[in-house]
Formats: sequence, C-alpha cells, structure tokens
Amino acid sequence: MVFQDINKINKVIMLTLVWGSMGFYLEIPGPTMIDIKIIFSATYEEVSRSVSGRGAGGFFGALIGGILVDKCSNSLDLLIALSETIAGLAIILVPYTYTINTLWFHYFALGVCSGVIGIAGIRSVIMLWPEKTAVSLQLLHVGYGIGALLVPLVVNPFLAVVQFPKQKSPNKNKEDFKVIKGTRVHIAYIAIGIATMLLSLAFYRFHFNRYFCKGYKRVKTSSESSSKKLTFKEMINPATYSNGQFCYGVYILTVLFLYYFTLVGGMEMFGQFVRSFSVTVFRFSKSEASYLNMTFWLGLTIGRLVGSVLSSYMPIRKLFLFQVFMHLMSSSMLNMYASLRPSLLWYCTAFEGFLISPLYPSGIAYGNTLIEISGMCLMIIQFAGSFGDLSFIWIGGKLYDLYGPKSVLYILQLVGIVLIFSAGFLRIGERCKKVKEMELVVNT
Repeated sequence: MVFQDINKINKVIMLTLVWGSMGFYLEIPGPTMIDIKIIFSATYEEVSRSVSGRGAGGFFGALIGGILVDKCSNSLDLLIALSETIAGLAIILVPYTYTINTLWFHYFALGVCSGVIGIAGIRSVIMLWPEKTAVSLQLLHVGYGIGALLVPLVVNPFLAVVQFPKQKSPNKNKEDFKVIKGTRVHIAYIAIGIATMLLSLAFYRFHFNRYFCKGYKRVKTSSESSSKKLTFKEMINPATYSNGQFCYGVYILTVLFLYYFTLVGGMEMFGQFVRSFSVTVFRFSKSEASYLNMTFWLGLTIGRLVGSVLSSYMPIRKLFLFQVFMHLMSSSMLNMYASLRPSLLWYCTAFEGFLISPLYPSGIAYGNTLIEISGMCLMIIQFAGSFGDLSFIWIGGKLYDLYGPKSVLYILQLVGIVLIFSAGFLRIGERCKKVKEMELVVNT
C-alpha cells in the first residue's frame, strides 16, 4: 500500500512538472513579444494574430483529447508523452519559421498539444487517485503558475535591449525604438523545447512499464468500477448532467461557456501584453519589464494556493461570488490607475494576478454544485477558454496598434463586468434548481 502511494505521488509530481512545462511554452510569447516583432519586422497585431493560433489549437486539442481519452483510456501516458514531444519541437522551431504568418501554425500545434495534455492529465489524476482528486488538480494548476512565473526569468538574459525616444510618437500605429543589443531569444526557445522533450521521456517510460514490465498488474480504481458507460447521444445531451432537465442544463452550460470564454481570454491577453505595456507607457528596461511579468504570474500562483486553503473553510458559493466581486474591483483599479505611475502598475499587476487566478478552479467547483461536471462538460469549458484565448489576444493586439496600450486595460475592465454578470446568472440557476427540488419534494 505504501509503495502504491509512493508511485501515485511520483506520478502526480511528474504531471505537475508537465503543467509547469505548459506554463513555459504557452506563456513565453508575452515576455518575448518585442523580440518576435524585431525578428519578423512585424506589428503587435501580426504577432498577436500568430499567437492566437494557440487558442485555435486548444479548441481542436480539446476535441481530439476528449475522443482519444475515452477511446484509449489505457494509453493516457503515451498521449501525454507524444504531445510533450510535439510541443517541444514546435517551440524550438518558433524563431526559425519562415514568416510571421507561418508562426501561427507553431502556436496552433502548441495549443493542440496542451489541449490533449489537459484532458489526458486530469483524467489520469481522477483514475489514479480519486480520493485525492481535488488536491492533485490544485497542485497541477500551481505547477502551471510556477512555470509561467519562471518564463521571464529564463528568457530575460537573451532579450534584445531597445531604446525608446524621450517623447512618444504621435502615430500610435508606429513603434519607434532603436535596437541597442540584438536578440538571442532563439536560445531560450531551444532550451525550453529540449526540457519539454526530456520530460516526455518519463511518460514514455510509464506507458511501456504498463505493458512490458513483468509482474505489473493494473488495479481498477473506484471511479472506473462504478462509472456507467454512456452512449454518444447521452454524452451530448445536457439533460444527462442536470437530473434530466434539458433546458436547465443548456442554461448552465451556456453561462459557463461565457464565463470561461471571458476569463481565460482576459487573463491570457493581460499576461501577454503587460510587459509590452510597461515598455511602451513607462519605458521600462528589459529587466524591469520581465520582473513585472513575473509579478503577474507570482500573484497568480499565490492566489491559487490561497484559494485552495480558503475552499476548505468557506462554502464554494460564497467564496466564488466573493472572488468574482474582488476581481471586478481589481480590474477597475487597473483601468483607473495602472497608467498613471509605474509603482501603481506594479501593485495593480500583482493584485490582478492574485485575484484572477482562483476564478478558474472555483468556477468548476461551483458549477459542479449546479450540474455534474463530466468529461464532456470539461471539454466545453476548454473549448470556451481556447476560443477566448484565440479571440482576446488577436483583438487586443489590433486595438493596441490602433488605439494604444490603454486599450488592454479597457478590455480587462470589460472582462470584470462580464464575469460578475456571469456569476449572477449562475446564482439565478442555483435558485431555480432549489425551487425545482422543493417542488419535487412537495409532489412526492
């Protein structure tokens, strides 16, 4: 029993490292955006349009992952290993692609791989350690935050040194800066790609041990033994996850889609543009801008750790509503004060990371009290997040070029407003559910 627990812990640790690698290769576009502009002589809109391929890939990755995970439930380690290998190759080749347009396909591949890993990894945790699922999933998300946090630190020595004129250009579409020291960012991309591929070796080993090690016996988990296989028609029917109430299931899933579309899109957009914002508005040096980017991801990591502790002491409904309201306050502070002084930008960025980070797992936990959050529901949530990532980064880059860096703050303010409305709609759904349950009790 002790040996089995040690194996489970080792597996969860390796999955956490995989999530950390996703934090590296998915969040590297933000700290390196100016360098990519230099390499390809591109605008912010063109770079952000290429990065938006990550969201499109995540959409297809969720679809592919959902199908493969159900069809190949005994080969989850192999799916993770293959996805990590492809992601490593895609990130290595980013600086060497032909044009800014072909760069889109590299990020598309990264999005597909992360989508498959996300579903396969979560399913693997559920099958591996069902009694510790909540703790394990929190650990995975912390791993992503730590990976994203370390990206600016890793890439900073290889970034170009640029100098801006003392007065801002009247033409907002033109980025006037002089390159003092050329970029060597390709070294950082290669290092992260190699580390990602090396990590995949552990999961190739897990997979082949399953089939070729003598004496290996797979033990069925309680979740596998008790689960009922659904037909395809039942899987796509919202009533399956809402006690037979089709309209109620559609309502909750629609609100969750809106919530995660806005949440993931806004979070990724701010994470990608905060460094460029600081350089454009306050003329931050490359080190200052990288540390600011780290501050956002540090706040995000700490916020998830604190959220996991608070969830043990507060009812999820109250905690969720409190977190969404506090994020609205944070996005409002960013909109009003972040462009006034550099010190305010530092404080607001840290608070934004801290307050937006727990909204993803808290939304799933609260949604699970309204409907049964199954694999199909998780696929819809990932679709929403990928679509938001695709849309917000592309639109944010275009508005950045047209109207200047403050457009990023305006979009984030809109994100806070939409999230508070989404939380209100979910609360209405909860009240409707309670009324329906009371009617059933009275009728029986």
